[in-house]
Amino acid sequence: MEDIKVRKYLVMSKFTHGERFLLEKQFLNRHSADHYCELMTEENEHDNLEFFLFEQTVAYNEKAKDC
Repeated sequence: MEDIKVRKYLVMSKFTHGERFLLEKQFLNRHSADHYCELMTEENEHDNLEFFLFEQTVAYNEKAKDC
């Protein structure tokens, strides 16, 4: 079985007046995610749009198997 690379760095955006996050893009490493956010922030396509980095730290289905 081939190893699947997990894109565990998630860049999400949110309008400052909103409460929901929107998935922008997923990355294999933090460097790429940071670079993407720098570019998107410089582009400033939408007013009041913030970017956030989330990192997958727990796979709950895997955690259940360990119990």
